[in-house]
Amino acid sequence: MKIFLSVLLSVFVLGLLTICGFFAYSMYESNQLNNKSMQANNNQEIEYEQDSNNLQLDESQTNTDSTQTSDSPQNAEECLLALIDNNPTCSLDDYSNQQLAGAYESLIDQGILEFWCHPGGDIGAVKRTITESIANKQNGIVCESGDRGESTEEDDSNVVTRDNVFDYLIEAIDSEEGNDHNLIVFQEPKMKSGYWEIAANNKSGAGSYTFKVYTDGTVEFWNGPMTDMSLSKKVELD
Repeated sequence: MKIFLSVLLSVFVLGLLTICGFFAYSMYESNQLNNKSMQANNNQEIEYEQDSNNLQLDESQTNTDSTQTSDSPQNAEECLLALIDNNPTCSLDDYSNQQLAGAYESLIDQGILEFWCHPGGDIGAVKRTITESIANKQNGIVCESGDRGESTEEDDSNVVTRDNVFDYLIEAIDSEEGNDHNLIVFQEPKMKSGYWEIAANNKSGAGSYTFKVYTDGTVEFWNGPMTDMSLSKKVELD
């Protein structure tokens, strides 16, 4: 009888231990699942915050770009128009001399600006020329007849005409020491606002130029893109 009770007690204890072990294992698995669920939720919250921050940065960049686009002129010509209207949303320093020279020439052709017109003076660099032309526009200063002229057509009173424009140009070139017009290939002259414009390049192909011969006999030497002027002189033929 004692042996039977001992066996029964052992089975009871073993069963109890098995139940406790199973219960402990179930609690462990439940905790693991809860931890994984919490970790996943935390990861989702972090990703959501990161996505929200990135979206805010993108929106901020878009707004900044939009502001810059709406407030800042997109090209040199728009910049000059803004400066004429006393709207300093840009600076001449934002553009290259070549961009400014092209925009300046375009506005002159459109009749919005007049070419710098102080006879006998040195027009200086392209930025200075544009600044003075804009000041003339804002103050209502108009080039008078004889300054640089306004007509794009020949006039009987003009000293320089299509027939003799190269005479004035060649005289100006050869009068400078070391120059020889025979080393230069000239293009056909184009009549602009009060002057003839002649593109040219060295026969060697090493350089290009733009010459301006005004109707009063003034000749200007410019580089190819017309960003810098190297010489301006008044020519009188015999």
